[in-house]
Amino acid sequence: MNTLVFISNSPHIYRQTDMNLLTKIFWALGILIWLMMLIVLIIALTDIISWNPFKEYRFIIAIGFIATSGFIRNAYKNRMNTRNV
Repeated sequence: MNTLVFISNSPHIYRQTDMNLLTKIFWALGILIWLMMLIVLIIALTDIISWNPFKEYRFIIAIGFIATSGFIRNAYKNRMNTRNV
């Protein structure tokens, strides 16, 4: 059930703030996932841990990190382009 709040004769303000909150949550989640992937990449490419569980999958982890970084970059650029229009 949608609830509309009328502030200054505009019913779209409530929905707009809802979308802003969802957008902020999405970007925060994306940043956290990217940081976790960065930590895994650092562990995989260095010998910080002697029993490195990621040693065999270094190439796959690096390709995944690059791909995820590219997807986040494209999403950010698209968001900024639609915001400035």
